[in-house]
Amino acid sequence: MSNNPLIAVWGNPGSGKTLTTIKLAKALAAKKQNVLILCCDALCPSTSTILPQAAKQQRSLGELLSLPSLTQEELLRYALPLDDSPHIALIGYKKGTPLICMLLTTGSGLSIF
Repeated sequence: MSNNPLIAVWGNPGSGKTLTTIKLAKALAAKKQNVLILCCDALCPSTSTILPQAAKQQRSLGELLSLPSLTQEELLRYALPLDDSPHIALIGYKKGTPLICMLLTTGSGLSIF
């Protein structure tokens, strides 16, 4: 693992999490930092709102997490680039993703619902 920083943004619905995340990403990208935004809200996916033109080609975060192994190549294959910045990409749940794709399995084999 590298020593790249991780920033988490969370809050109540409508508190501005998505807007704050995009602004932070753009500020980092202006300094030539690569940013991967994970939109983790499975009940109200925001990726298609941020990138409506990419909604048809989007692959779901649920699909990515269900792969037998997770590699950097897979992350990059699932990432959707932000149009106005070559340094920002998004991965998130897709609208209409079946609930079964949103189930996560922990290392102990316990399913989280």
